[in-house]
Amino acid sequence: MPDNNKSVFFANEGTQINPKVKDRLFNFVFGSFENKIYLLSLYNAINNSDYDDPDELEITTLDDVVYINMKNDVSFLLDSCINLYEHQSTFNPNMPLRGLMYFGHLYDSYLARVNKDYYSGSLVKIPTPRYYVFYNGLKEQPDRTILRLSDAFMIPDTSGDFEWSAVMLNINAGHNKELMNKCQALSEYSQYVADFREALAKGMSKESAAEDAVNKAISRPCLGKFFLKWKGDVTSMLLTEFNQKEYDERRRDEGREEGLKEGYKEGKNELARLITLLIKSGRESEVEHVCSDPEYMKKLEEELL
Repeated sequence: MPDNNKSVFFANEGTQINPKVKDRLFNFVFGSFENKIYLLSLYNAINNSDYDDPDELEITTLDDVVYINMKNDVSFLLDSCINLYEHQSTFNPNMPLRGLMYFGHLYDSYLARVNKDYYSGSLVKIPTPRYYVFYNGLKEQPDRTILRLSDAFMIPDTSGDFEWSAVMLNINAGHNKELMNKCQALSEYSQYVADFREALAKGMSKESAAEDAVNKAISRPCLGKFFLKWKGDVTSMLLTEFNQKEYDERRRDEGREEGLKEGYKEGKNELARLITLLIKSGRESEVEHVCSDPEYMKKLEEELL
């Protein structure tokens, strides 16, 4: 790569790390300095690039910009582009607005570091923004969704003159297979969460499910050593992030949906039997009536079945 693509570090000097803020698992895996090789692999997979030197990637995550009590963001600069990766376990349509505000802080830090003044008469060049949201919640979402700031405008504006967007990628197991094939670290992270949920579905306690999932993760080739080294931490993070209420509600929704499907299937079978009996009895004229009148159908069930 040419020298003009070398990254510039503009991390938050002088900011205080909040000791009460805990990393989310995604941030812990992809956002730490020791794991820049995983983050670089993810960047390459998304952008179809082939960078091979993790030292050219500079992590710029802000310690003093926190939206909840757990950090779920990773920011870094590479090849004159400023990237923000956020992880979400629940769908949030406000990510474009949040990203816009976050990037404002990042650009403030950048301009201060390079000593640029946007009140000057010359154009100030800034790193190109790239914003991705990695979703692995329980509610079904497409592989790729574009979230746009304009969707939140009180007065609709389709001109595109004032737009800011976030690309949401579904990283649940079975989704975005091409991306997973390109980034082994992301694939194993996704499988770790899937193993945990699968163990819960089998009736394990969340503690046993977390232990089972992390033991499986340790056996895998890419993240295995990292999970072994930080076994207690990643297990604790998974349990902290796990939302029992959301999980139970999702399971109930799936149960209701399956029940409705079964009920619909049984209803269709029952109706088919009645129609067959009517035809065999020479009462074809009643077929239309039985299809449109549930009470008449019930009466025929008592009469013919």
